[in-house]
Amino acid sequence: RADEADAERDSIMAVVNNALPDDVLVHLQQTFAPDAAFWKEHDYYSGNTGYFSYLHSLSAAPQSNLEQIIHHLWRISQRSFPAAAEATHAEWWVHTRPHPSGHQLHFDSDDEGIGGVRNPIVTSVTYLSDGHVGGPTLVTNQRLEDEILACRGWL
Repeated sequence: RADEADAERDSIMAVVNNALPDDVLVHLQQTFAPDAAFWKEHDYYSGNTGYFSYLHSLSAAPQSNLEQIIHHLWRISQRSFPAAAEATHAEWWVHTRPHPSGHQLHFDSDDEGIGGVRNPIVTSVTYLSDGHVGGPTLVTNQRLEDEILACRGWL
């Protein structure tokens, strides 16, 4: 039973510690620190600002540090999920939220499922904090079309 659970886990997720070089991680931590300009420029703390994200073409050569990081993570994802090589775009978003206001449980989908659900080939979660804020990401074996709830989950 444990072997079956391990095989299922390995087919749907991979954990990559230290995926980013230290200097790149520090750059992202500074760029997205709670007091960084990014949040003010996006009016993030306003009650009127809803969910937002950015879409990056993977066919274009990286033009910024962030785009280089996206391409780096894309290459890493292909090690565990070769189908990721077929991806044409990467969506990215960030949050800075007070503890314990996390993110609601959801299925990753293009445009929140408007016009039909289109799930990504692979999802990447990159933590920039030192682990004292928020919480881990929960991955379950539940699929959108399942008629029953997940019977396994991993943190």
